[in-house]
Amino acid sequence: MEKKIKIELDNRYKNISDAMPEVIDYLTQQGYECNIKLLGSNPIVEINKVEYGARISQRILGPLPPQIIILEEK
Repeated sequence: MEKKIKIELDNRYKNISDAMPEVIDYLTQQGYECNIKLLGSNPIVEINKVEYGARISQRILGPLPPQIIILEEK
């Protein structure tokens, strides 16, 4: 079973690469050791020496749905 991490973003982004600095800042504040291994339309983030693929998801709630980054273990 894959491990998933879900992070609700404070700001809105047009593409996932622009959101990655906020994701890294959040994870670092939570005590994780992390860095971006690949940036682009399908970013890869290394968290505590485990690689995760990142994607953006939006829940449909109200006029401006929150954006959520989903990190899935590779």
